[in-house]
Amino acid sequence: MNRLLQTASKSVASSLRINHATPSSSAVQFLKARHFSDSPHNAQHGLAARGYIKSTSSLSLNKEDEEYIQQHVDKRAQIRKEYDYVAADKIRDDLAEKFDVNITDKQKLWSIGGLFEELGDKFGKPKGVYTRKCSGDLSAEDEEAISKMILDRYHAKKEKNFDAADEIRDALMLTYSVKVDDRFNEWRVETDDYAMMGENTLSDEDVEYIDSKL
Repeated sequence: MNRLLQTASKSVASSLRINHATPSSSAVQFLKARHFSDSPHNAQHGLAARGYIKSTSSLSLNKEDEEYIQQHVDKRAQIRKEYDYVAADKIRDDLAEKFDVNITDKQKLWSIGGLFEELGDKFGKPKGVYTRKCSGDLSAEDEEAISKMILDRYHAKKEKNFDAADEIRDALMLTYSVKVDDRFNEWRVETDDYAMMGENTLSDEDVEYIDSKL
């Protein structure tokens, strides 16, 4: 009986030694890498090691324009390393003027429209992006087309091409019965759900304000 107990004890001890074996080199590297990335100090080190990238919440442009933006963002980063801040600021301002690009140097991100989802929406809603008021029935394709037209109108106004902006506004109304409210950055489909009754004693501005809240 004692001999049987001794054999069982040796078996348990052997199992414990197996379970507590020295970890492999790959396991050690994994744990080191995980500890490195979890450290705030080392996270900043990793950020410094990479270049500037497009924010996940940036608006989109065609491939050629986005490549142009990335090249000039990278060029600006190199110029900043050489302490030529005047030239770096000129590139930043040119990108903002031409493409409405915002750059955050702390997180090494750039965004068309100025929204940085990575910063918890700290920078607010992208410029040129309007919110739809719930009215009318539209397909997903129509909503996408309307959003693009509204963004094109925003860029036309930004470039002081007001005739083109007005043409887009009129096309939105003619094609989709969409009315754009620039004061609240909203758009809605004009319907007959609400109609004014009785004599109208309100100013056009008051009527527009009431319509925007309906």
